[in-house]
Amino acid sequence: MVSAIPPIPFQTCKIIDSFFNTYYASEKNKGTEFYQIREFQPGDDVRTIDWKTSLKYGKLTPNFFYIRQKIKERNFQIYIVFDMSNSFTFGSEYTKIEKGIEVSNIILDSAVRLNIPFGAIFFNDGIKHKIPVSTGSLHKECILNWMLDFQPKIKPGSFEKIWADLYLKIEKPSLIFLVSDFQNFSENGFLHTIKSKHDIIAIQLIDPVEEKFPDVGFIQLEDLESGEQLLINSSNKYGREKYDEIIQEQKALVDKMFAPNLIHLKTSETDFYSTLNNFFLKRKGDAY
Repeated sequence: MVSAIPPIPFQTCKIIDSFFNTYYASEKNKGTEFYQIREFQPGDDVRTIDWKTSLKYGKLTPNFFYIRQKIKERNFQIYIVFDMSNSFTFGSEYTKIEKGIEVSNIILDSAVRLNIPFGAIFFNDGIKHKIPVSTGSLHKECILNWMLDFQPKIKPGSFEKIWADLYLKIEKPSLIFLVSDFQNFSENGFLHTIKSKHDIIAIQLIDPVEEKFPDVGFIQLEDLESGEQLLINSSNKYGREKYDEIIQEQKALVDKMFAPNLIHLKTSETDFYSTLNNFFLKRKGDAY
């Protein structure tokens, strides 16, 4: 149920709204998209006066003149590209999919308020479902309900195939929020091509248990991507060091491909809004 998603703090709403407004660089009175009719104010360009409206309603108000206000037409749209691999069901406190839905709700909520077109794509071993671009709160609920209802399958993810599919699926230049844990992450030429056409912000969901292998003796592990099970001795120092090495290599590759447009969110954090706030404030200041 969408109602079960935690409410969004006002400060976060304000920051992300400001980021989107700056991103789209609205230029009032010089655009091609109608915005509103309002009373003339000191400093307004007299060429924007709507004489028909002024003659019809001006005598009823202290301010005789009305202007027709426009904004620059928005040429971008938003896509949530959401990981539905089985590893997203894991979580020591909160599952990755729970936090992924929560952060997606924050982005979509802002898009609804600002009337920005948005859509969603779901993937695991390839693109599994696409919800076309539209606007409005009902469209947001449709996307969130699909996230809540979807059942991940045990299939090894293939990012190489995903990049190729995304290249074909998203034709119009878009602001893409890629929500994933980036397990089995890989890159190829399609990713570089996608980045040259679209603006990608990667949101990596991390469970602290996965960052450091614990020393707890023999334990049974299961690969949530493939379903393979393995009994290992976690007290083996070489094994723990090798695991840490693999994790760091994977993290370095993700950082290389997406930084500085990369947000690391830990699923154990009950309040990760400060992390989001800091990223969007910095991104707005650096890029725009």
